[in-house]
Amino acid sequence: MHPYSNVADGQLAATSTTMYTAGVEGGPVNVILSNTGAKKTIILTILRPGSSAARRVRRIVLEKNESDIVTGLPMSPADILAGYDGAGGSTDYTVSLSNSPLSIQTRDASGFPKASAEVTLTLDEKPALTIGEMKILKVLEDTYNLFVEKL
Repeated sequence: MHPYSNVADGQLAATSTTMYTAGVEGGPVNVILSNTGAKKTIILTILRPGSSAARRVRRIVLEKNESDIVTGLPMSPADILAGYDGAGGSTDYTVSLSNSPLSIQTRDASGFPKASAEVTLTLDEKPALTIGEMKILKVLEDTYNLFVEKL
């Protein structure tokens, strides 16, 4: 199977419903949620094998036409990814296999990253970074500063 193959899709229900069950090897997945209706509060959970209670992974509030993208969500073998939106029927989802690190993005109705009141980057006092990582960090810092200047 191609590493980015869709493994599940559908619409969230009003109550918690299984979206995807990880295979025997587990592995990270991408989850795309798209709200096509009125404002929704969406809850994603993972139920570990042998556990009696699902653990919340994400709570998202999406307005109409907004989307949420979780890439690289770690899943252990036989984990069950479930979700609900409290109303059902207007939040589409797609789950695909991933080779990406964990990342979460919420996008507005125009497809742009949804604004946040605060951005925080925390590093250890003496981070052990390679030269390449330091260069990437500098590019990210410069990009962030340009973004803040335009606000």
